[in-house]
Amino acid sequence: MQGSGTVTIIGAGITFIQKNLVYTTGDTFFLEKTDTNTWVVEGNVPAPTVVIGNVYIHASAGFGNDSTAQLGNPARPFLTLSAAMSAAESNNLYRTFIFMTASSGPYYMNGSFGAGQYTFYSDFPVIISLQNNALSGLIMTNSTDLIIDIPTGTVDFRSTIVKNQTQLWGVKVSIKCRTYIMNDGFIVRGNPLNLICEELIHHGGFLNPSNGSIGGIIKANTITSTTAGISDLTQSGDNFILDFNQCTTTNGLVLAQYCRSATINHGNYTCGSSATFTYVVQWHPNAVITINYKGDCLVSGNVRLSQQIANQILKFTGCVTYTGTVPLFYRVVGLAKFFNCQIKCAVLTTQFFVNNYVAFEFTNCYIECGYDFLDFSNVGPMTFTSPIARFKGNNVVYMTSIPQNYIKASSTTNNMIIEVIGNLRTNGILQPGVTQSNLIT
Repeated sequence: MQGSGTVTIIGAGITFIQKNLVYTTGDTFFLEKTDTNTWVVEGNVPAPTVVIGNVYIHASAGFGNDSTAQLGNPARPFLTLSAAMSAAESNNLYRTFIFMTASSGPYYMNGSFGAGQYTFYSDFPVIISLQNNALSGLIMTNSTDLIIDIPTGTVDFRSTIVKNQTQLWGVKVSIKCRTYIMNDGFIVRGNPLNLICEELIHHGGFLNPSNGSIGGIIKANTITSTTAGISDLTQSGDNFILDFNQCTTTNGLVLAQYCRSATINHGNYTCGSSATFTYVVQWHPNAVITINYKGDCLVSGNVRLSQQIANQILKFTGCVTYTGTVPLFYRVVGLAKFFNCQIKCAVLTTQFFVNNYVAFEFTNCYIECGYDFLDFSNVGPMTFTSPIARFKGNNVVYMTSIPQNYIKASSTTNNMIIEVIGNLRTNGILQPGVTQSNLIT
């Protein structure tokens, strides 16, 4: 309203209470109803800056209010995340949710998502949870990207309602938090999935870190699994990275199940069950998996490296000690390649189903075994046309129990050869029927 006279607001029974009103050109004043017939005029107060795209949540009493909240207005935050998501669902300009308080919540994702990039951000240790979400699917479109950036907070993606696994199939998912909690109620299938956390708590379910050529990364300082039986951490991934410093499992956790290609930066691994065993990688034909052992890695319990199907290639680097008594390999029908490795174990393998080609290749390795190194004694009748194992560079095979055959052959096999290109030193015995071919010394 413009003019040189008096501005009059007509209203029966209305009382105005002025606060420090000094009228200067450009000032903004607020008229706020504080009671039935009472209004307060606030002067010299700058208008709040509305940030297009942001949705503010403040869980502290007296600050957040789902009834009076406004999208983009930090002075009018929502009280609950579900109300904020509901308000933003119909307005695709607002997709960044900012938590403004140290109140941990939890903040429940009780809604679904539309198209666009959804970002949830806070510097505070907030908890974002799916516990109360009764929907059968969380993300309803493949044109959605999900970013959760709460470095000191918790993402609790456990769900009592099993959600449609395909809802996240084509979605780019990026999660950074201190604690990530999962179960089999909600399967995150990112394309790709990037999950960075301090601790990953596994109560079931699995992660699918990629669905195509773009690989994701799952990185955690500690992984803890408390499932009643052997379960999987990842399934069906392509070109992804798994990185951890300590994995502790009650009954066994397969790190990579049905995965076509992956790199595992492998820290310490502890399996508490002595009644069963678990695999590190398992079951995918033509897979290529690289395992890099970090530091002086210690693997405790009944843990096997691999159960292979056909034509897998497994690559290993680093130093590791396996304390269990089970063979590290079972049903080898692929190629295991060791580069600059130091491996200590009771048995490297006792089960072989070979396809008449090199099954093991060692380059500059130190291998220390208790009573079996390479055991081919259960291989059926076969005449080999290529070496069954190859040693390149400088290699040492040390048998802690001697005298002991470090290479065993079946009485029904013919022409079993190990090939040495360089130097192989061992205190083990080569069983009759196995020939060592020294190509270069």
